[in-house]
Amino acid sequence: MEAPEDVKEAIKNSKIKYDKQGNLVDVRYQSDIKGYAAWQAGNRQLNRELLEYNRMKEHYGENAPYKTLGAFRRARRSDNLSPKFKAWRYRQMDQNTFERWALVKDFRNCPQTLDKLQEIKYNKVEQWELLKRERKTVSDINAKQWTKSFHDKAIDTYYHFREYGIEFTDHGISRLLPRMSEAEFWNIHNKLFNYVQSDGRLVKYYDTKALIYSQATGEIVSVIVDRKNVREDWNEIKN
Repeated sequence: MEAPEDVKEAIKNSKIKYDKQGNLVDVRYQSDIKGYAAWQAGNRQLNRELLEYNRMKEHYGENAPYKTLGAFRRARRSDNLSPKFKAWRYRQMDQNTFERWALVKDFRNCPQTLDKLQEIKYNKVEQWELLKRERKTVSDINAKQWTKSFHDKAIDTYYHFREYGIEFTDHGISRLLPRMSEAEFWNIHNKLFNYVQSDGRLVKYYDTKALIYSQATGEIVSVIVDRKNVREDWNEIKN
């Protein structure tokens, strides 16, 4: 059924246009399109800031450094942030870290509270770096398509050696378990480094077996057995 003439005329004079396939065509001026996009972006930003402001007020209570949303918005755009605002911003970033870490299965030393995480992060640098490596290794083990029994053994073995101050990467653990007994491991680990790889990793190579260590972190990154000859990329260390 064809539209009445007055309806046709109204459509013709409006900004609503269709192409030959019947698809709606945007006939707005570019300035209108850009203006609307900017308004949407500003609205999203305002909503994010309002959410953050309300969280800050809930955290600080009566001691909140900003009493109005406007003051809060001006402060977060300033080049000279107040100490309280900086503390708040760091706390929000650390909150995100805390929530992500809490989801990591088998992360045994994960801080149990945000305050504990921040205490370690800002006051105990070595412990913080250790925690970050632990989180990564456990996450990497969890990501492997291993059987449950092998996964559980890998986790237990990782934490067993952690008690002695020895760290493995996920690859190091996967290479150790089926290839070397604990007695064999200690026999090599207690010896001196005698080679260095071309990539800087340190090597303890004795009796056809080798442990490969990260020079940066000290982690054992690989385990080699039944190797009769020195690898071409191993350079001898004169002890």
